[in-house]
Amino acid sequence: MAAGTAKDDGRFLGSVGISIRNWEENTDDPYAGVMESWKGTRADPMGGLMEAFTRNPEAVEAFFDPSKNDNLDYFLDKREWPGGEVENKMPEDAIARSARRSFGEALEAAVTGNPPGETLRIPAEHSEAPSA
Repeated sequence: MAAGTAKDDGRFLGSVGISIRNWEENTDDPYAGVMESWKGTRADPMGGLMEAFTRNPEAVEAFFDPSKNDNLDYFLDKREWPGGEVENKMPEDAIARSARRSFGEALEAAVTGNPPGETLRIPAEHSEAPSA
């Protein structure tokens, strides 16, 4: 397989996401010192996970499926994003690499069934979760 075309295993990605979320929710200050830093968004482990999810729309659909878990609610409303307070003050190239930008691209993959930036397939090919 050519470099950059392999999909990441969906079960593995989901397991990593749950592990990081559990750590965040059960640690008093999981990103101590990072929240005030301009480099805070780069230190967010969810950024890399969301980037991996963009390459596997089926896995990210399952991860954010509200009929199976509350991950979508957590990421949209409850998660305190490291560096979030300074993100909009960062240079555009840093914002483009932020964890929240990757989260948005992962949501795009979940909803469209396509990795971000790819030509959309009409009709979109995805599970029932995004259409619910």
